[in-house]
Amino acid sequence: MKTNEIGSKVMETDRNWEKRREVIKTDGMKESNIGEKGEEGRGKEGENKKKKKVKEKKKNIENKKKWEKKGEKKKEEKKKKEKDEEEAEEEKKENKKKGEETKQNKKEERKEEVEEKKKKREKKE
Repeated sequence: MKTNEIGSKVMETDRNWEKRREVIKTDGMKESNIGEKGEEGRGKEGENKKKKKVKEKKKNIENKKKWEKKGEKKKEEKKKKEKDEEEAEEEKKENKKKGEETKQNKKEERKEEVEEKKKKREKKE
């Protein structure tokens, strides 16, 4: 085994390839295996990260649902607007037709009145 002293840390390396691991010993800390969740902080941090990821995924799913609902509402509003516009155009066309018919009726009535007056004048003469 090799021992290297760097400040207050002592590193020991085991040469057995099957059980290769590094053990770190410091003044105020307990022994911990690198790469394993033996240390107090590492395990908790990993769990917290997982919890955060799960929360973020849930939020993302909820946000997607909200946006989908908003998108559906907007689509429905667009359809309603299009229908209203079409109905308004149809009403305008109908009103134009009615207006043209009334104009033609008035012209015909005037022609008839003029013809009647002409006939009356001719009779008088």
